[in-house]
Amino acid sequence: ARVEAARGLPPPLYALFLQLSGYLDAFVPDGSIRLDVTQDPSTKGIAPRGEEEEGEQDQRSQNSRGTEEWTARDGGVVTLTLPVPGVEGLPGKAALSSSATVAVKFRYLPRLGVITASASPSGGNRADSVAFLSALFPDDDGTTLPSCASAFLIGGDGGPAATATALSEVEAALVRRGDRPYRWCQFVSGLIMPPAQPEGAREGGPALSVRGTMEPSTRAVVRALVRRVRARSTLHGLLSVLEKGTPLNPIPVHPSLAGGSQPPATSSSRLSSWSETTGTTPGCRYYSVAVKHSKGPTLRGTVKIDPSYPAVPPLWSLQPATADLDDRGGGAASWGERRGTAASLQDPSGDARDPSSSPPPLFDPIMGSLEDAVNADLSGLVVDGVEESYDWILSSQIRMLLQRFDALQEGTGGGTDKAPVGGRFCLAYDLYSRGL
Repeated sequence: ARVEAARGLPPPLYALFLQLSGYLDAFVPDGSIRLDVTQDPSTKGIAPRGEEEEGEQDQRSQNSRGTEEWTARDGGVVTLTLPVPGVEGLPGKAALSSSATVAVKFRYLPRLGVITASASPSGGNRADSVAFLSALFPDDDGTTLPSCASAFLIGGDGGPAATATALSEVEAALVRRGDRPYRWCQFVSGLIMPPAQPEGAREGGPALSVRGTMEPSTRAVVRALVRRVRARSTLHGLLSVLEKGTPLNPIPVHPSLAGGSQPPATSSSRLSSWSETTGTTPGCRYYSVAVKHSKGPTLRGTVKIDPSYPAVPPLWSLQPATADLDDRGGGAASWGERRGTAASLQDPSGDARDPSSSPPPLFDPIMGSLEDAVNADLSGLVVDGVEESYDWILSSQIRMLLQRFDALQEGTGGGTDKAPVGGRFCLAYDLYSRGL
């Protein structure tokens, strides 16, 4: 019955349906992932290329067609519905309902000859379509048409400038609507696209494509979607707890990281604030963070969470100079430009008991060692072979930061004079003498 309902789909969309249907029947027999075929009644029928009357073709050149016509959809919709798993180990009601789902909808654009995808989260998850599907595979954000032939198709006999303008208008319209022609959609549907980059010649050998990305299989696509849904479910639950200011001691992490040889889970430091802020990278989320130790000192920083989390781990900025990098677009000078000079690279002279007597150094080696540990030491944040542990990278980073901050305050991790910490040389001076 499902196949019969799909027989009226355009060939590329029908091929995508058969690929997904075959995979689910073979590897997901419990029906936890559903596949449906529907018709969008609001979609107007658009004749495929080459089916216009000859006289009409003579009267209308390709480059005169409007953006709306190029981006018109076929009425058929293939929907892949994935369940959103709950999150265990978080306090309160952070876990999502078991009825939450993510519906990934595939459509076909006859004029452009491409398959697009969009996601519709339910069950309270705030992540939108772009966050769910962006960079599911490397360098595939769906903001550009996947084929280099698209420019010639849209531009027609127009000049280079007119062609570039027409192409950018069509791509921008698709982005605004949320229909993105990801390359992985074209691969699963059997559409072979000319490389988006020109052929490159290897010295002394045959010409090679410089595209550099592998074509994902249907299995790889479904597994990537399942991973993305699970990871974003965990991230959403954790962010909900952090934004509400719920005390977390110990910090919840994946069970594979909770015991064994790991350091003690409890900490003398705590997250005193966690609030969303603005940044310059589209699609990324930024948070201002403050960590307070029981002895009084407070550490402040920013966290940048990429839409591709956890493939791209959160980036922590604890240095005053690096914390301002993402605010440059607003016209504010960086910390170094406001307060620092070349001399500020050295430990400033002044009374250590009075931090206001001299400005802090342009680069704080202790903060540098903390940044190194939290951003680069992934071996301490995940467990090899336990895929779900990657979903908890953010909370693992928080736990590591609290433990390192504890060690510095207690004098066990601040380093000695010219002792290597995190790959840098750390000067031995009291952290909170700088007013942190």
